[in-house]
Amino acid sequence: MLLGHDGIGSDALGGLMTTAVAAVSNVFYSKTKVPCSPKRGSTIEWQTIFYDAYGNIVQPNGATLSIAYPNGTIEIAMSPGPSPIWVAQWDSRGATPGQVAWSIHSNSPVPSSVEDGAFVLSANAANLTTF
Repeated sequence: MLLGHDGIGSDALGGLMTTAVAAVSNVFYSKTKVPCSPKRGSTIEWQTIFYDAYGNIVQPNGATLSIAYPNGTIEIAMSPGPSPIWVAQWDSRGATPGQVAWSIHSNSPVPSSVEDGAFVLSANAANLTTF
């Protein structure tokens, strides 16, 4: 189950998620749901819907998810999912447990759209980095 990173509410994405949004340049923002406390070795999925300043759903020409974790960084191209949702997945195998920061950037029509978040990737001695 995917949970909001910032609070609990409901949205067009369904299920439990944050009701917070990130406004950018007063013209474009997104609502994203990600897991709150994933375990190392899991595939973590981000689902995002982009909106204009008036709350209308918009479809950018592309979007990128940037992730910074304790032992690396990665950029992942987001893919259009079931309209209007954009999706990206990250395989966390090999990542050191700890704080994971993420940022979503859209391409045209407004390339400055950004939403940021963070969560803690957990693991214990039995959860090997190669898992």
